[in-house]
Amino acid sequence: MVKKILWVGALCLPALAATAQDNDYESDFGTWWELGAKKELTKQWSVSLEGELRTNDMDKEVDRLGLGLGAVYKVNKYLKVGAGYTLNGLHKQEKVKTKGEYNILGELEGEVRIRTTPGCWSHRHRFYIDVTPGIKLGKAWHLSLRERYQYSFTPLHHHTRDTRYYEVFDGDWDLDSEVLGERITDERVHRHVLRSRIKLEYDKKKVDWKPFVSVEAQNNLTEHMHMRKLRASAGTEYKINRHHSAGLAYVFTLANEGGDKELFHALNISYNFKF
Repeated sequence: MVKKILWVGALCLPALAATAQDNDYESDFGTWWELGAKKELTKQWSVSLEGELRTNDMDKEVDRLGLGLGAVYKVNKYLKVGAGYTLNGLHKQEKVKTKGEYNILGELEGEVRIRTTPGCWSHRHRFYIDVTPGIKLGKAWHLSLRERYQYSFTPLHHHTRDTRYYEVFDGDWDLDSEVLGERITDERVHRHVLRSRIKLEYDKKKVDWKPFVSVEAQNNLTEHMHMRKLRASAGTEYKINRHHSAGLAYVFTLANEGGDKELFHALNISYNFKF
């Protein structure tokens, strides 16, 4: 049964990706680097510190930096609860928007407006609490369901943009006017999300490799449980010794926010130290 679940997960990854590409999703790729440290205070309590760096735009741009602190309490062998906080630095890429009239040949003519917004950084605060029940399947497998409430707050952010107006006739562009260094303010963003993840992992004692598959749905609680992201991943963790471990996974995300549809592929590389 477990092998069947793994095969279904492996087959669903490319199938979902192909379905998204057939439905006008924009595709992108990036690498997620993670570095973590964990300390077990007691048999029940543990704390962790995590840093991350994410790229996008076909792995050419840094998209996110993050630093987080978390704590986990193990109620019993079937249930654990956790909470944490993460500070993110978010990078917005440069955007160029063109607005004008097109003739029957598909060429711009008349008045054309080109608006350029330079790339910039902003920051975000993120808090979460979660509950994770889990059971053993046989002697080697562990199945868990994590329900996480996540609150994100992005403060006001100021940046600038340039707007140029042109008159275009027969392919000749004449600059009419321009507004340079226009000050723009992004609104505060409050977001409440429920993240539900089911995960199956190989967890046999005295075995250093721990392969896993997981699927997670992210639902926006302020938009009547609108599913903003569906994420699936498959990978493995390798225990180097009692203090060090490394992980490698493939992750893809179907995102649908504000009418923007995106299929994001990511290679997740992690390293963890246990005190």
